[in-house]
Amino acid sequence: MLTGAPGSRCRAAAPKLGLPRPTRRFAVFFVPRSLLLIGAGAIGALYLTSTHEVGSAPDPPQHCSFHVAADVLNVRSGPGPAEHQVDTLRQGDQVNALPNVVDGFRDLGDGRWAAQQYLLPAPGSACAP
Repeated sequence: MLTGAPGSRCRAAAPKLGLPRPTRRFAVFFVPRSLLLIGAGAIGALYLTSTHEVGSAPDPPQHCSFHVAADVLNVRSGPGPAEHQVDTLRQGDQVNALPNVVDGFRDLGDGRWAAQQYLLPAPGSACAP
């Protein structure tokens, strides 16, 4: 379809396709920067003060206290009788340990292990044999 007066340059009219005008699907909100900073600070404070939730650090290992029941107890570099001897303990010595027991050997920490059967829990110790 052509429009315009006779003798003038004619322009073709743009066909109307019947498509709807684009509409906004989301409302646009403007939030002051100070309000965003306060909100971010509050969320950060809540995150840092939360405990025992997803993402928080685990509790430190619980220490136990034992008395040596053997005359001489060999302390080894790993949980087994074939591991290298790194130290000895005497009867009546008190030793702090971790709650880990592997193959009958108690973890004394720092790569030191001793046979569990020769360690008796000290009174008030947090770990059972």
